[in-house]
Amino acid sequence: MILHFLKDEKVSDQVIENFNSVYNHNLFIIFTEEEEKINYTKSRGENIKFYWSKASNLDEFLLDIHYKALIFHSLNPEFVQAFKFLAGDFKIVWFEWGYDLYNLPQIKPGLLGEESLKYLKGTKPFIELEWLTKKHPLLRKLYYKFIERKEDPYASLFKILSQTSYFASYMLEEYQLFIRKTGSDMDFLHCEISSLEQYLAGDKEAVINNDASNVLVGNSNSIESNHLDVIKFLSNQNHVFGDSELHLILSYGKDENYKGKVISELKRNFGDKGVAIQEFMGRDEYINYLKKFSVAIFYHFRQQAMGNIIALLVMGVRIYMSSKNPAYQYFKRNGVNIYALQEDFSRYGISKLSKQQVDENRQIIKPLFSKDRVIKNTNNLVKVLIGDD
Repeated sequence: MILHFLKDEKVSDQVIENFNSVYNHNLFIIFTEEEEKINYTKSRGENIKFYWSKASNLDEFLLDIHYKALIFHSLNPEFVQAFKFLAGDFKIVWFEWGYDLYNLPQIKPGLLGEESLKYLKGTKPFIELEWLTKKHPLLRKLYYKFIERKEDPYASLFKILSQTSYFASYMLEEYQLFIRKTGSDMDFLHCEISSLEQYLAGDKEAVINNDASNVLVGNSNSIESNHLDVIKFLSNQNHVFGDSELHLILSYGKDENYKGKVISELKRNFGDKGVAIQEFMGRDEYINYLKKFSVAIFYHFRQQAMGNIIALLVMGVRIYMSSKNPAYQYFKRNGVNIYALQEDFSRYGISKLSKQQVDENRQIIKPLFSKDRVIKNTNNLVKVLIGDD
């Protein structure tokens, strides 16, 4: 039996589908935000249990369950608390999702561009001191004891990580970053979260419209999208836009003050050509919406929006990223035609990729995230954990 800790998220069904396709003895504990309110996960079955930590005890789901391994699908704080209910000898895998890696105190301070950091320091003047304090165990313990007046949440997290055998991801660059920053001795397991078909909501032949000319920026209302840096950079390149619109996705995320600042700067610099998307879209609707863009900019210094980026590459979009981003380095290592915003925009602007470049990207991306590859690597992960049972 493999026990899975998984949040009720947009990709939960994909994770369940992939593991159930290669192994019959999974137990998925789906952590929900509210009791009896399930927002994303549509999968149902005897091996899928929905858990709200404030109303139920994890022991109820684990009676007479003998598991050989536990997979954390991200390092969610709720998972860390629930881990205390577990007992016995079992292997642990951290299936890294991105946000969890970059929230580690050794890594988090380096994620913001100059303008974004300036904004954050305006709202939190001591944020850099806080980051510095959290990087050191003793200072962090004192910080939480006397400032936050609660237990250090990282203490339990790092205790779990010290017991974790495997770091699962399809991005070797992030594993290398983790090892370099923490000195961990975890082993790397190559495994994808989703197949290309899952990223494209089943529309494997999706392509951008012939008249696509707009520019997409970011994937969420998150300061780590570095919207303010992108807006400032592009405001000095305004002449290349012509009739094209600049769309910012701000529908996912709760920081209304940050969203307000971004929209204000967008309108100040681009007027009616600047469009803020604040409404959620279904997956099919969103894929259709993406067809109007010839260029997309994801100026994160961390892996984020990979589902968007992979889908857009196959659809034929020119993608700009930050060269600091391990995901950019991953794509370059695999030969993808992808571009660094600061270094390449002045040369290529918002021009479309050539047909040859689009075809090359498809020929690279499709095998990397094929269903067969995802199933093969998921099966390999399972075999490492439980052998041939």
